[in-house]
Amino acid sequence: ISVLLHSITQGHIYHIVTYGHPYHKILKDFYEKMPDLIDIFSETFQKVSKSFLKGIQNYKFDTDPKNILKYFKKFLKTLKNSGKVLNKYPQLLEIFADIYELTTTTMYRLIRIKGTVDVSLNNGARKSNRRKYISIN
Repeated sequence: ISVLLHSITQGHIYHIVTYGHPYHKILKDFYEKMPDLIDIFSETFQKVSKSFLKGIQNYKFDTDPKNILKYFKKFLKTLKNSGKVLNKYPQLLEIFADIYELTTTTMYRLIRIKGTVDVSLNNGARKSNRRKYISIN
């Protein structure tokens, strides 16, 4: 669950440091939809496993928009490797499918965009009109 919660904030951070409108919109869609899915998943998990979360693991956050696709590929791989929990609690399958679908759709949309991501020269902080353009592909 920690990695799911991390994905919301990481998606939001990428949204903030990315100025290219299509990327900005896609990331906003992700971090706005994911919390409700995670909430349902977490509550269902606690109900079916009859245990409550005891702690949340901390993850580092990335502010470099060049890593957007790399992050989402890694996150998707983590989701794919969640079989043990899903096999043990089949009640989570449908909710997990929604999380997986949102993530794969986000990846697809990010990959399909042609053009560049507009980022500042100064770690996400705008500085006059000087910008550099990088590709996230």
